[in-house]
Amino acid sequence: MSRPLHLALLSYRGNMFCGGQGVYLVNLAAALVRRGHRVRIFSGPPWPEEVPGATLVRLPDENFINKPASALPAAPLKIFGPLNLAEWGLARAGANPEMLAFSLRAFSALSAIHRRDPLDLVHDNQGLGYGLLLLRALGLPVAATIHHPLQVDRAEDIRQLEGLTKKMKRAVYYPPFMQRVVARRLDRVISVSAFSADLIAAAYGLDRAAVAVVLVVALAFFGVAFAAIRHKMRVRAGHAGIGANEPQVADAADAAGETRAVTTAPVVSEPDVLDGGIEQEVAP
Repeated sequence: MSRPLHLALLSYRGNMFCGGQGVYLVNLAAALVRRGHRVRIFSGPPWPEEVPGATLVRLPDENFINKPASALPAAPLKIFGPLNLAEWGLARAGANPEMLAFSLRAFSALSAIHRRDPLDLVHDNQGLGYGLLLLRALGLPVAATIHHPLQVDRAEDIRQLEGLTKKMKRAVYYPPFMQRVVARRLDRVISVSAFSADLIAAAYGLDRAAVAVVLVVALAFFGVAFAAIRHKMRVRAGHAGIGANEPQVADAADAAGETRAVTTAPVVSEPDVLDGGIEQEVAP
Protein backbone atom coordinates (compact mmCIF):
# COMPACT_ATOMS: atom_id res chain seq x y z
CA MET A 1 0.00 0.00 0.00
CA SER A 2 1.64 3.23 -1.14
CA ARG A 3 -0.70 5.53 0.82
CA PRO A 4 -3.71 5.31 3.12
CA LEU A 5 -6.99 5.03 1.23
CA HIS A 6 -10.06 7.20 1.79
CA LEU A 7 -12.90 4.70 2.12
CA ALA A 8 -16.68 4.96 2.43
CA LEU A 9 -18.52 2.06 4.08
CA LEU A 10 -22.28 1.97 3.44
CA SER A 11 -24.93 0.06 5.37
CA TYR A 12 -28.63 0.88 5.14
CA ARG A 13 -29.01 -0.32 8.74
CA GLY A 14 -26.43 -0.25 11.51
CA ASN A 15 -28.25 -2.29 14.14
CA MET A 16 -25.74 -3.70 16.63
CA PHE A 17 -28.18 -6.12 18.26
CA CYS A 18 -30.23 -7.71 15.48
CA GLY A 19 -29.40 -8.85 11.95
CA GLY A 20 -25.62 -8.56 12.19
CA GLN A 21 -25.23 -5.56 9.88
CA GLY A 22 -23.98 -3.16 12.53
CA VAL A 23 -21.55 -5.67 14.02
CA TYR A 24 -20.10 -6.43 10.59
CA LEU A 25 -19.87 -2.73 9.71
CA VAL A 26 -18.18 -1.69 12.96
CA ASN A 27 -15.62 -4.50 12.92
CA LEU A 28 -14.76 -3.92 9.26
CA ALA A 29 -14.31 -0.19 9.88
CA ALA A 30 -12.16 -0.79 12.97
CA ALA A 31 -9.90 -3.22 11.08
CA LEU A 32 -9.44 -0.76 8.21
CA VAL A 33 -8.61 2.05 10.64
CA ARG A 34 -5.99 -0.17 12.28
CA ARG A 35 -4.41 -0.64 8.86
CA GLY A 36 -4.03 3.11 8.53
CA HIS A 37 -6.92 3.94 6.19
CA ARG A 38 -9.29 6.88 6.46
CA VAL A 39 -12.79 5.51 6.96
CA ARG A 40 -16.20 7.16 6.74
CA ILE A 41 -19.23 5.11 7.78
CA PHE A 42 -22.59 5.98 6.21
CA SER A 43 -25.47 4.29 7.98
CA GLY A 44 -29.22 4.39 8.18
CA PRO A 45 -31.00 3.78 11.50
CA PRO A 46 -30.63 2.01 13.87
CA TRP A 47 -27.20 3.56 14.22
CA PRO A 48 -24.04 1.52 14.76
CA GLU A 49 -21.56 2.20 17.52
CA GLU A 50 -18.99 4.86 16.77
CA VAL A 51 -15.58 3.53 15.75
CA PRO A 52 -12.51 5.35 17.11
CA GLY A 53 -10.63 6.86 14.20
CA ALA A 54 -13.58 6.61 11.77
CA THR A 55 -16.22 9.21 10.93
CA LEU A 56 -19.87 8.18 11.31
CA VAL A 57 -22.34 9.91 8.99
CA ARG A 58 -25.95 9.26 10.00
CA LEU A 59 -28.51 9.23 7.17
CA PRO A 60 -31.96 9.42 8.81
CA ASP A 61 -35.14 8.03 7.28
CA GLU A 62 -38.78 8.12 8.36
CA ASN A 63 -39.08 4.32 8.68
CA PHE A 64 -42.46 4.28 6.92
CA ILE A 65 -42.39 0.50 6.43
CA ASN A 66 -42.79 0.00 10.19
CA LYS A 67 -45.47 2.64 10.73
CA PRO A 68 -49.26 2.58 10.27
CA ALA A 69 -50.54 3.58 6.83
CA SER A 70 -51.80 6.92 8.16
CA ALA A 71 -48.47 7.85 9.77
CA LEU A 72 -46.68 11.03 8.72
CA PRO A 73 -43.33 12.45 9.88
CA ALA A 74 -43.26 14.18 13.26
CA ALA A 75 -42.91 17.43 11.28
CA PRO A 76 -45.65 16.78 8.66
CA LEU A 77 -44.24 19.18 6.05
CA LYS A 78 -41.19 16.91 5.79
CA ILE A 79 -43.35 14.50 3.78
CA PHE A 80 -42.99 16.87 0.81
CA GLY A 81 -39.25 16.32 0.58
CA PRO A 82 -38.73 14.41 -2.69
CA LEU A 83 -37.22 11.29 -1.12
CA ASN A 84 -39.60 11.27 1.84
CA LEU A 85 -42.63 11.50 -0.44
CA ALA A 86 -41.39 8.71 -2.70
CA GLU A 87 -40.50 6.56 0.30
CA TRP A 88 -43.94 7.11 1.84
CA GLY A 89 -45.71 6.28 -1.44
CA LEU A 90 -43.74 3.08 -2.04
CA ALA A 91 -44.24 1.94 1.55
CA ARG A 92 -47.99 2.55 1.32
CA ALA A 93 -48.03 0.51 -1.92
CA GLY A 94 -46.54 -2.42 -0.03
CA ALA A 95 -42.94 -2.16 -1.25
CA ASN A 96 -39.84 -1.78 0.90
CA PRO A 97 -38.11 1.43 -0.24
CA GLU A 98 -35.48 1.42 2.52
CA MET A 99 -32.50 0.23 0.44
CA LEU A 100 -33.34 2.45 -2.54
CA ALA A 101 -33.87 5.57 -0.41
CA PHE A 102 -30.72 4.96 1.61
CA SER A 103 -28.61 4.59 -1.53
CA LEU A 104 -29.91 7.90 -2.90
CA ARG A 105 -29.27 9.69 0.40
CA ALA A 106 -25.80 8.16 0.45
CA PHE A 107 -25.18 9.39 -3.10
CA SER A 108 -26.13 12.92 -2.09
CA ALA A 109 -23.87 12.88 0.97
CA LEU A 110 -20.92 11.14 -0.71
CA SER A 111 -20.94 13.27 -3.84
CA ALA A 112 -20.65 16.42 -1.71
CA ILE A 113 -17.76 14.93 0.28
CA HIS A 114 -16.04 13.57 -2.82
CA ARG A 115 -15.94 17.01 -4.43
CA ARG A 116 -13.91 18.49 -1.57
CA ASP A 117 -12.07 15.38 -0.29
CA PRO A 118 -11.88 12.69 -2.99
CA LEU A 119 -12.76 9.13 -2.03
CA ASP A 120 -10.86 6.09 -3.28
CA LEU A 121 -13.48 3.37 -2.85
CA VAL A 122 -17.10 2.85 -1.81
CA HIS A 123 -18.09 -0.43 -0.15
CA ASP A 124 -21.78 -1.30 0.20
CA ASN A 125 -23.09 -3.87 2.65
CA GLN A 126 -25.84 -5.67 0.73
CA GLY A 127 -28.07 -2.65 0.07
CA LEU A 128 -27.56 -2.62 -3.71
CA GLY A 129 -29.70 0.46 -4.34
CA TYR A 130 -29.68 2.49 -7.55
CA GLY A 131 -27.70 5.25 -5.83
CA LEU A 132 -24.60 3.05 -6.15
CA LEU A 133 -24.80 3.38 -9.92
CA LEU A 134 -24.89 7.17 -9.56
CA LEU A 135 -21.70 6.94 -7.49
CA ARG A 136 -20.08 4.89 -10.26
CA ALA A 137 -21.12 7.58 -12.72
CA LEU A 138 -18.96 9.99 -10.69
CA GLY A 139 -16.00 7.74 -11.46
CA LEU A 140 -15.88 6.14 -8.01
CA PRO A 141 -15.08 2.43 -7.80
CA VAL A 142 -17.91 0.66 -5.96
CA ALA A 143 -17.77 -2.80 -4.41
CA ALA A 144 -20.45 -4.64 -2.45
CA THR A 145 -20.44 -7.54 -0.03
CA ILE A 146 -23.52 -9.74 -0.47
CA HIS A 147 -24.02 -12.28 2.30
CA HIS A 148 -26.91 -13.97 0.52
CA PRO A 149 -29.29 -13.02 -2.30
CA LEU A 150 -32.56 -11.38 -1.29
CA GLN A 151 -34.38 -13.86 -3.53
CA VAL A 152 -33.76 -16.51 -0.87
CA ASP A 153 -35.61 -14.44 1.75
CA ARG A 154 -38.49 -13.72 -0.59
CA ALA A 155 -38.90 -17.33 -1.71
CA GLU A 156 -38.86 -18.59 1.88
CA ASP A 157 -41.37 -15.96 3.04
CA ILE A 158 -43.73 -16.78 0.17
CA ARG A 159 -43.40 -20.51 0.84
CA GLN A 160 -44.44 -20.09 4.47
CA LEU A 161 -47.34 -17.69 3.93
CA GLU A 162 -50.87 -18.97 3.42
CA GLY A 163 -53.22 -17.45 0.85
CA LEU A 164 -52.58 -15.89 -2.54
CA THR A 165 -53.07 -12.30 -1.33
CA LYS A 166 -50.42 -12.59 1.36
CA LYS A 167 -48.02 -14.25 -1.06
CA MET A 168 -48.52 -11.48 -3.64
CA LYS A 169 -47.96 -8.75 -1.05
CA ARG A 170 -44.73 -10.38 0.05
CA ALA A 171 -43.55 -10.72 -3.56
CA VAL A 172 -44.02 -6.94 -4.02
CA TYR A 173 -42.24 -6.11 -0.75
CA TYR A 174 -38.74 -7.20 -1.80
CA PRO A 175 -36.65 -5.38 -4.47
CA PRO A 176 -34.68 -8.23 -6.13
CA PHE A 177 -34.94 -6.62 -9.59
CA MET A 178 -33.15 -3.48 -8.39
CA GLN A 179 -30.48 -5.52 -6.65
CA ARG A 180 -29.92 -7.66 -9.75
CA VAL A 181 -29.52 -4.57 -11.96
CA VAL A 182 -27.08 -2.93 -9.53
CA ALA A 183 -25.04 -6.04 -8.68
CA ARG A 184 -24.30 -6.67 -12.35
CA ARG A 185 -22.84 -3.19 -12.79
CA LEU A 186 -20.52 -2.91 -9.79
CA ASP A 187 -16.75 -3.07 -9.94
CA ARG A 188 -16.61 -6.02 -7.58
CA VAL A 189 -19.05 -8.31 -5.79
CA ILE A 190 -17.76 -10.07 -2.67
CA SER A 191 -19.24 -12.97 -0.73
CA VAL A 192 -18.20 -14.76 2.43
CA SER A 193 -18.31 -18.39 1.26
CA ALA A 194 -18.21 -20.41 -1.94
CA PHE A 195 -21.73 -21.68 -1.23
CA SER A 196 -23.13 -18.14 -0.94
CA ALA A 197 -21.17 -17.05 -4.01
CA ASP A 198 -22.83 -19.82 -6.04
CA LEU A 199 -26.28 -18.64 -4.90
CA ILE A 200 -25.45 -15.00 -5.63
CA ALA A 201 -24.12 -15.72 -9.12
CA ALA A 202 -27.24 -17.70 -10.00
CA ALA A 203 -29.70 -15.19 -8.48
CA TYR A 204 -28.16 -12.07 -10.01
CA GLY A 205 -27.02 -13.51 -13.33
CA LEU A 206 -23.33 -12.99 -12.59
CA ASP A 207 -20.39 -14.94 -13.90
CA ARG A 208 -19.33 -17.06 -10.92
CA ALA A 209 -15.72 -15.99 -11.47
CA ALA A 210 -16.81 -12.37 -10.94
CA VAL A 211 -17.85 -13.06 -7.33
CA ALA A 212 -14.83 -12.89 -5.05
CA VAL A 213 -14.93 -15.14 -1.99
CA VAL A 214 -13.37 -13.69 1.17
CA LEU A 215 -13.66 -16.22 3.98
CA VAL A 216 -14.13 -14.46 7.30
CA VAL A 217 -13.74 -15.93 10.76
CA ALA A 218 -12.81 -14.27 14.06
CA LEU A 219 -9.83 -16.40 15.01
CA ALA A 220 -9.18 -14.34 18.13
CA PHE A 221 -12.76 -14.87 19.32
CA PHE A 222 -13.45 -18.50 18.46
CA GLY A 223 -10.83 -20.48 20.31
CA VAL A 224 -11.57 -24.03 19.14
CA ALA A 225 -9.13 -25.15 16.45
CA PHE A 226 -10.63 -25.68 13.00
CA ALA A 227 -9.02 -29.09 12.86
CA ALA A 228 -11.27 -30.05 15.78
CA ILE A 229 -14.33 -28.49 14.16
CA ARG A 230 -13.82 -30.62 11.07
CA HIS A 231 -14.11 -33.81 13.14
CA LYS A 232 -16.81 -32.65 15.52
CA MET A 233 -19.33 -31.22 13.04
CA ARG A 234 -21.88 -33.43 11.38
CA VAL A 235 -22.67 -31.71 8.11
CA ARG A 236 -25.44 -32.54 5.65
CA ALA A 237 -23.98 -32.09 2.17
CA GLY A 238 -25.39 -29.10 0.30
CA HIS A 239 -27.22 -27.64 3.30
CA ALA A 240 -27.20 -23.85 3.16
CA GLY A 241 -26.23 -23.42 6.77
CA ILE A 242 -23.23 -22.64 8.90
CA GLY A 243 -22.06 -26.23 8.80
CA ALA A 244 -21.94 -26.46 5.02
CA ASN A 245 -19.42 -23.63 4.86
CA GLU A 246 -17.28 -24.54 7.86
CA PRO A 247 -14.99 -27.04 6.09
CA GLN A 248 -14.04 -24.34 3.58
CA VAL A 249 -13.17 -21.99 6.43
CA ALA A 250 -11.17 -24.73 8.11
CA ASP A 251 -9.26 -25.54 4.94
CA ALA A 252 -8.46 -21.87 4.37
CA ALA A 253 -7.28 -21.46 7.96
CA ASP A 254 -5.15 -24.59 7.70
CA ALA A 255 -3.54 -23.30 4.51
CA ALA A 256 -2.76 -20.01 6.23
CA GLY A 257 -1.26 -21.79 9.24
CA GLU A 258 -3.89 -20.32 11.54
CA THR A 259 -5.13 -23.45 13.32
CA ARG A 260 -4.20 -23.80 16.95
CA ALA A 261 -4.15 -26.53 19.55
CA VAL A 262 -7.46 -28.16 20.35
CA THR A 263 -6.85 -27.41 24.02
CA THR A 264 -7.34 -23.66 23.53
CA ALA A 265 -10.94 -24.04 24.73
CA PRO A 266 -12.94 -26.87 26.24
CA VAL A 267 -15.64 -28.36 24.03
CA VAL A 268 -19.16 -28.83 25.36
CA SER A 269 -19.95 -32.53 25.21
CA GLU A 270 -23.69 -32.00 24.82
CA PRO A 271 -24.30 -30.96 21.18
CA ASP A 272 -26.61 -28.03 20.52
CA VAL A 273 -28.89 -27.91 17.49
CA LEU A 274 -27.97 -24.93 15.34
CA ASP A 275 -29.18 -23.54 12.04
CA GLY A 276 -31.87 -25.75 10.64
CA GLY A 277 -31.01 -28.99 12.34
CA ILE A 278 -27.24 -29.16 11.98
CA GLU A 279 -25.80 -30.58 15.17
CA GLN A 280 -22.64 -28.84 16.25
CA GLU A 281 -20.59 -29.17 19.41
CA VAL A 282 -19.80 -25.67 20.56
CA ALA A 283 -17.15 -24.15 22.77
CA PRO A 284 -18.23 -21.75 25.51
